[in-house]
Amino acid sequence: MPLLATLRVMIALAQAHSGLTLTATHALSRADTRTLFDALVWPDYDKTEVLGINKVLNEADVMPVETTRLIAQAAKFFRRRERKLLATKIGQDLAAEDQSPELFRRLFALVLWRLDLGSLDRLPIKGWTRCSRR
Repeated sequence: MPLLATLRVMIALAQAHSGLTLTATHALSRADTRTLFDALVWPDYDKTEVLGINKVLNEADVMPVETTRLIAQAAKFFRRRERKLLATKIGQDLAAEDQSPELFRRLFALVLWRLDLGSLDRLPIKGWTRCSRR
């Protein structure tokens, strides 16, 4: 699953560099965005086209990176501290290869039932159903 693979790379990068650097608007820095873009394997995402349109890559220019960060923060796999995005203990634990089923389960539940997908592009989806946990 591309989201899991991208999330694992993001967590590994955060651990290796004592966090990911954030801009003043809380987006990933261009350097971290480019590193994640280069490692990215996402179906039907044409990296050549993205590079043809953009001289530099801001997080908003790379939909898979921005989406992964927003979902990971909603899942509490990352937390902000000043201008850094740090992997939480649960994020680090679930990034381990043997935790794939639990990571997938949590992301599936979050993305399909708890997260307003419209919030990822700042346009709310009207009538999006949400199931409450009982």
